[in-house]
Amino acid sequence: WFRVPYSIISLLLKEKLRERVQMVKMSELRQHLPYECLPEYLGGSLKLDPLSWNCRFLPQQNGHPDPLDELILVPLAPPRDNGSVHVPGPKSMTLPELLELVNQKQKRGIYEEYEGIRHRSPTGTFGCSLAPLNQEKNRYGDVPCLDQTRVKLSKQFNYQEMTDYINASFMDGYKQRNAYIGTQGPLENTYNDFW
Repeated sequence: WFRVPYSIISLLLKEKLRERVQMVKMSELRQHLPYECLPEYLGGSLKLDPLSWNCRFLPQQNGHPDPLDELILVPLAPPRDNGSVHVPGPKSMTLPELLELVNQKQKRGIYEEYEGIRHRSPTGTFGCSLAPLNQEKNRYGDVPCLDQTRVKLSKQFNYQEMTDYINASFMDGYKQRNAYIGTQGPLENTYNDFW
């Protein structure tokens, strides 16, 4: 069913796999597979019906109990504020509300809101990131790393530089605090710190 010449694809296949793959032309396909096994679009009589195929393999159909019948559903506790930015707060809004707000503000209003946010004082400190010893570890000088969320290198410190600093920050996931790490790409002098 591939339209790639065998000479090209055989170069990509490992030797053991090559022994198990038989390449045939579309016109010769019916010589190798029974008519009733080929889908209609390949010249056979088989009607493609994935829904009925899936039903054939459901647990109740094959003699095994359905594991879903044994599940007990327990309601989730309401989300609690664990410091994650993804916990709905009193100022949260639904997607339709967000769309309405964007339509109201238009492009100019969104730019104005961004400028207002951009000029706010940060809620943390950047002492470690701005320390003279660590500045050469920042790919971008105007993007410092917050001390409160920064990732500390697991080794006590880099013996040459006496620092545990790397420009990387923990980030919250949808339901988990510190689920991800965001970082600037490694520099030549920070490459080893990444690995």
